[in-house]
Amino acid sequence: MVGGYRAPDWFRDAKFGIWAHWSAQCVPEVGDWYARSMYLQGHGHYDHHVKTYGHPSKVGFMEIQNRWKAEHWQPEELMDLYVKAGAKYFVALANHHDNFDAYDSKYHGWNSVRVGPRRDIVGIWAKAPPAGPALRRQQPFGARLALAAAGLRL
Repeated sequence: MVGGYRAPDWFRDAKFGIWAHWSAQCVPEVGDWYARSMYLQGHGHYDHHVKTYGHPSKVGFMEIQNRWKAEHWQPEELMDLYVKAGAKYFVALANHHDNFDAYDSKYHGWNSVRVGPRRDIVGIWAKAPPAGPALRRQQPFGARLALAAAGLRL
């Protein structure tokens, strides 16, 4: 952390929050870093991918991304559950190591509005009730970028 940085009071006082680490890497249901390890021969994700979907040269991560539909996703009910569980803040995954944006990105088309669910996942999370949009219900909302894991530094 940068010298002199101080976490906000709400974060230090919160004690419990929810982070939704949810994007296309969840489709195979075998763990994180799937977009990378599905291409590594000898890795369990590679073996799973070949057995389940076919060789990655024919069925790559773009095809996995398009299988992520979010058709059963109920963000309003989930947010209500998180608040009832005592969560004092919520963070949505905005970008995973695969550099896929889970929002309506103006930077490139590799995003959830054009690929996969065809919905602005982060934007919907931010507006989900139970008591109105996240920022109006006194619950801090954040979006996480996992760019460092992809070798990018801001």
